Amino acid sequence: MKIEHTAFWVADLEKVKDFYCTYFDMIASDRYHNPIKNFTSYFLSFKEGVPALK
Repeated sequence: MKIEHTAFWVADLEKVKDFYCTYFDMIASDRYHNPIKNFTSYFLSFKEGVPALK
């Protein structure tokens, strides 16, 4: 199985980003903001790629 990406809609984007970076050792992209749609996001990735599923 391969998961390309998933999305979470959250109330506190910075807090959730920090959680995944701290506890799952992920790296965050630069903050993306689309002012027309009032949408802000980060892409998070694993340093060594996605761990294999067993």
